[in-house]
Amino acid sequence: MVLFQAILSSNEWQLLWKKKKSIFKLPPFALFIIKAITPLRYNIVLIDESQEDIDYAKISNSVVCISIMTTNARRGYEIADSLCNKRGNTVIMGGIHASALPQEALKHCDSVCIGEIENIWPGMLNDIEKSRLKQVYSSFAKVAPEDISSASYIKGKYIVRNLISLTRG
Repeated sequence: MVLFQAILSSNEWQLLWKKKKSIFKLPPFALFIIKAITPLRYNIVLIDESQEDIDYAKISNSVVCISIMTTNARRGYEIADSLCNKRGNTVIMGGIHASALPQEALKHCDSVCIGEIENIWPGMLNDIEKSRLKQVYSSFAKVAPEDISSASYIKGKYIVRNLISLTRG
């Protein structure tokens, strides 16, 4: 399983971002949440494009998850287009942009996650294992505070190493 965080879409930002290897150096919190709630039997590779380049040739027969906001949606779609239905990959998109515009996101991926991942991910994983992935998964239920995952120690060149989510929405 590969979790992706794309850099910003603007060409100028991409050049600056890659040159500096991230100005803000904040970890992609949503992807660390996915990693935290995914059973250990899955081998997870997290690729933060602000920290490393993507080697598309090494990604095959994988479930690829891409979280997008409006600022990086175009770049997220480019990544999805490069991987979707190629070399056996299944591409899932989520995040605020994909949640707001799921039909747009579906033009670039196999499935869209709308809402809080904690409510959706177990069912999605079950459907992936049974080869019956739906195009859209959604949950508008709030995540109970005790069920909000934290991203434990985060490796990489980030400013912060531990993140705690105190609230949502």
